[in-house]
Amino acid sequence: MFNGKLKAGDNDIGLFQGYKTILEKAMEEGFKSGNLATGQGTLLLEQLKINASVFSAFKQHNQIADMAAALVDDQGKLRSFSAFKKAVAPITQKYSNNWLRAEYNHAVGSARMASQWQTYVEKGGMLAYYTIGDGRVREEHQVLNGTVLPVTDPFWDTYYPPNGWNCRCYVRWAGHDATPMKPNNLPELKPMFKGNVGKGYNPFSISELIQRVSLNDRTRIEEMLGKIDEGRPLIELYQQDPNIRLMHKYDSGGYVFEHINYDTADYQDNMAAAQSIAEKSKNIILIREHFSDNKVLDKLKDEGWMHRNAELSINGAIADLKTLRVYKGKTPTSTTFKNTTLNGIKDNKLKEVVVDISSMISSLGLDDEIKMIFRRRSISGIHLIRNNVYVYIRRFDYENNFTSNLINKLF
Repeated sequence: MFNGKLKAGDNDIGLFQGYKTILEKAMEEGFKSGNLATGQGTLLLEQLKINASVFSAFKQHNQIADMAAALVDDQGKLRSFSAFKKAVAPITQKYSNNWLRAEYNHAVGSARMASQWQTYVEKGGMLAYYTIGDGRVREEHQVLNGTVLPVTDPFWDTYYPPNGWNCRCYVRWAGHDATPMKPNNLPELKPMFKGNVGKGYNPFSISELIQRVSLNDRTRIEEMLGKIDEGRPLIELYQQDPNIRLMHKYDSGGYVFEHINYDTADYQDNMAAAQSIAEKSKNIILIREHFSDNKVLDKLKDEGWMHRNAELSINGAIADLKTLRVYKGKTPTSTTFKNTTLNGIKDNKLKEVVVDISSMISSLGLDDEIKMIFRRRSISGIHLIRNNVYVYIRRFDYENNFTSNLINKLF
């Protein structure tokens, strides 16, 4: 970082993978100790691990940002390397030791309780809440000690442990005939811990973390998450964002999400393109937020946002949509395609573009124009749609002369 290779907003893949691996192993350890080994349990464990992946992505982002801020002193002057090393030592201690220990314990406890919940549901009957019983028990947890209620009682939707960082509370099956007992005044828990991990509640809350990052930084996180574990962490991120909703889920494995503040003017085109892609692939498509206020766009640009109002994200990567249309009775040609595509990429500083070429009646010259576009080293892929048929041309396809075969699928 001191030499400028890693800046605030960048992702440290090694740091991310390190935290991800540690928390995933903690989940596995806790789940195994819960003595559940069923198909349903396996799916639940995978969901817990995906949640840990998303949390790890934001954790490493925040750590990098804090370390970058330590490059300068209180007067805004660049620190020497020795001074920087001293300044980041407590940051590293906080993220990679103190907090990580608590996060590890929380992952183990959450996975154990999630595993045990499945067994309790199968047994039915009553559950009893217990603290560990020593002098370190929190007052609000002590109030819950001795609670006995049916497994179906709504109480467990909020107060099923763990109920805080390093919480050691646990639940035991109390049979079918135990006498119900419930505190008169239930304590208020922090929002992150109000849930039942056995019912799919995520141990690590992401919604608060989402609000703390800039749009530019979040986009980098999304692109990183879209590249791992078949994009499942990216799906998790979208599902936890209160401003994003799932619109379509396909048998192909594709998803279409939309931001609540989408572009109303181009919505039909954007949704049709998103559906065409997701229905025939495993791509995760987001119809992005649209910014109509120039002041907001200027502010985003000052923060490093270079994509203006690109309509889509595909597996976390920003992609603009261009639709070729008949103009003054003339159908679009391969030259029209090239110019429109390059303008979209140039205007929005993108690596990928989606082009609807349904109005093209001939593929003449298209192969040559696509090859010309790929001569720009920044281009990684072109998504083509024609009358609901979809192909994706990668740089690999261009370099290995596969483009013509892919184009033939469209005509």
